[in-house]
Amino acid sequence: MSYDSDFTPLFLKLLGKLDKPVRDRVLTAVAEVVKDPRSGSQLVFSRQVCYKWKVGDYRMIYRIDAR
Repeated sequence: MSYDSDFTPLFLKLLGKLDKPVRDRVLTAVAEVVKDPRSGSQLVFSRQVCYKWKVGDYRMIYRIDAR
């Protein structure tokens, strides 16, 4: 199964403010998440299941929409 990725405007804005080495690590992590989105640690926010992925001092929180 293949997945598409959509990013919030806030994510893109904050990504642009990161130093290049950190930004590259985040983008590498995003590529891994797109390959296997369920590999992150599962979180539950009210009735919505989300996942988190640690990248250095940063955390990515994302959800998977089945379409």
